Amino acid sequence: RGQLDKVLAGIRKQNRNDDELRFDYTPFDEVTDFLEKNENYFPSLEERANKLRVDAGFGTSVRAGELEACLERDLGVKVTRVPMSEDGIVSAWNETRDELFIAEDTHEQRLKFHLAHAIGLRVLDEEKLHKGILADYGGHYGETRRLIKIHLANYFAGAVLLPYREFYEAVTKTRYDVEVLARR
Repeated sequence: RGQLDKVLAGIRKQNRNDDELRFDYTPFDEVTDFLEKNENYFPSLEERANKLRVDAGFGTSVRAGELEACLERDLGVKVTRVPMSEDGIVSAWNETRDELFIAEDTHEQRLKFHLAHAIGLRVLDEEKLHKGILADYGGHYGETRRLIKIHLANYFAGAVLLPYREFYEAVTKTRYDVEVLARR
């Protein structure tokens, strides 16, 4: 317990935060609290994802090739297909070369999400959308902001691939038929 108290005191000192930290409260807990506080709804990301969909000419169902073209043409990111790594890593980002490496045998749905996530990260970095969302946030751990940014890029990817309004309309038109929605 004494060693744990020393570690927590070091974290408090490093983060310059005088609040007490619980040893069982992690950056992941802070992310969860942040998302719950915002009801996991970020209108600015929804709007920007919709703008991207319109600007890129994405239809109802976005294909991986369209996302890849958007990354390369509009955002200056080179996408390179590589064999699946032995450790199962599907994608890796080389920031110095603006290059995204994607495992060549990645299933279409997973591939689309990885590409859309990369688009989200790039848009967040270029337009600093996450800065406004995190403006009033003051967590205990330094890495929490980075984890939230990753979540926001995932959120953005979801908004690109499955825009809420269109999905809601499809759900009501199909009377919540999951099989029809899955095929769509």
